[in-house]
Amino acid sequence: MSKRGSRGKKVPLLKLFSYADFYDYVLMAVGSVGACIHGASVPVFFIFFGKIINVIGLAYLFPKEASHQVAEELVYNGVTPISDRATDEQKNAHKELKKKNYKSLL
Repeated sequence: MSKRGSRGKKVPLLKLFSYADFYDYVLMAVGSVGACIHGASVPVFFIFFGKIINVIGLAYLFPKEASHQVAEELVYNGVTPISDRATDEQKNAHKELKKKNYKSLL
């Protein structure tokens, strides 16, 4: 047994990938794509938000067209948080299930 507090031997990063199977590579690829999409969500939000501000600034010239365009942009801005919130709820439910499973083992 090792002493309490000792960390053990360090493993190089590329050595970790030598133990991965096909399933691990698929999960890493899906996670990387998801991270890229999540990282791009804030700049995309700012683009849509900028369009809304431009439309509101010109709304006094074309009131009917502006209200339709603002509503459309708000729908685009609303879809992203809804999908993001759904994944957060799934993550929280998974954590709760893990806690219950761990408690049942004790």
